[in-house]
Amino acid sequence: MSTAVVVGGGIAGLLSAHVLCQRGFSKVILLDADAPQPGEGPAGGVASMLEGAKHRGGIPQYSHPHALSMGGLEAMKALLPGFQEELVRRGGVELDVARDLRFFDFGAPYARGPSSLTIVAATRHLIHSALHDEVTGCNAGKLTVRGSCRVAGLLWSEDGNAVEGVRLSGSGEEVRAHVVVMAAGRQSRLPQWLEAAGHQAPDASKVDAQLTYTTGFFRMPKDWDNERWMGHVTFGRPHGLRGCGVFPAEDRTWQVFVYGVNGEQPPTEKKQLLEYVASLPDGEIFEALRHAELLSPLKKYGGAYNIQRSYDKASVAMPGGLLVLGDAVQALNPVYGQGMSVAAMSALALDSELATALAGAASPKQRRSAVQGLSRTFQKKLAAVIAPAWMMAAAEDIRYPATKVEGNGPAPPSRLMQACLDNVIRACHRKVENIELFFEIAHMVRPPSHILHPRLVAAALKEAVSSSLQQLWALLWGPSPAPAKKAE
Repeated sequence: MSTAVVVGGGIAGLLSAHVLCQRGFSKVILLDADAPQPGEGPAGGVASMLEGAKHRGGIPQYSHPHALSMGGLEAMKALLPGFQEELVRRGGVELDVARDLRFFDFGAPYARGPSSLTIVAATRHLIHSALHDEVTGCNAGKLTVRGSCRVAGLLWSEDGNAVEGVRLSGSGEEVRAHVVVMAAGRQSRLPQWLEAAGHQAPDASKVDAQLTYTTGFFRMPKDWDNERWMGHVTFGRPHGLRGCGVFPAEDRTWQVFVYGVNGEQPPTEKKQLLEYVASLPDGEIFEALRHAELLSPLKKYGGAYNIQRSYDKASVAMPGGLLVLGDAVQALNPVYGQGMSVAAMSALALDSELATALAGAASPKQRRSAVQGLSRTFQKKLAAVIAPAWMMAAAEDIRYPATKVEGNGPAPPSRLMQACLDNVIRACHRKVENIELFFEIAHMVRPPSHILHPRLVAAALKEAVSSSLQQLWALLWGPSPAPAKKAE
């Protein structure tokens, strides 16, 4: 039918290229700033991950812990049937979130037990390699992946109202296309390119909790019992500024991240890192890691603030033939594990909008016209799809006292809404059913409105009453130990 160019070789770029091939584009060119490595086949372990990270400077979080949460997993399975099984075949670890993971939050552990919540934990290298292999294998003959290609700017139509391709850095080569998909990450220069061509750049909203985290890979102790837990996350909420997470990966390893916000800085030496972990309100992770073998250098990463660019607003007259998605639109605090899900669900939205736009287009000319006119409707559709992730991440980071908000950032949640969310989390201490409902919202399977599900509202009210009675007791008779919460 026509030619498409995708800028960016991450999750959003790969899946977008797949969608374009499947929706009838005869030629799709994926431009990757990094030099893509061939797929690794079966899991290559930590050594392969570290080697792959050397070639992936454009994905700074490549060597940090990853898990594919429910929203992203479901979207990838919709676009690539069998992808979950392929991840597991290569060494990814399927987890029941409520049974296999231990969460410590708001001063107590969540209830544990079987649930319908399934995620896959694996290194980013395994996920990326598997996705690259699946996408290129499905689209042989249509898809061309070009590595080490940096884009210097856009090619414009004579009237300046449509994008007709991109110009590469260095060589100045022009790559012509009927549609350009920008999936170049949070550092995308698209706003500057739009302004240089006389178009309105989108407003940006930024919420910065000044997150810093240190990560590493550990070998599980030989006698580790997975019935104890397979992964663990400790939050310092409601008032603490430190946290830690452990997720399994291929070859019986643990991916470990230790974070601090609002100026807290986790160390990069093992001894000091363990001391930092020991300061957390739950000692489970410390007890596990002090018996585990460190397999990789400890790496620190910062600057991962939440940023959202409003390409959907009426003030931004999107040129024809240009679509924007992935971190180029919305990039989030990675602690909440939403990045790959947002990318996958963005590609699924692209697939849906292309199907609708092309349904009534018979001739090649009509199809090209339909795709070129998709810019505005797609950005509006995308904004609705990714809004829940922004609400969860940005609103949560506003909790911390020194968090900085710039631009048209979200208003802090009302006291009533924040209290409701806090008590929903506390309700997860009691029942697995509450965890299922809450995590389906957090993992973008259900819309945020489901926070008002009658069961969650009732559970939140019960927690609010319990908390109020404890505060009244403390006011009248002094603090007393809170009664132990029993998982029902």
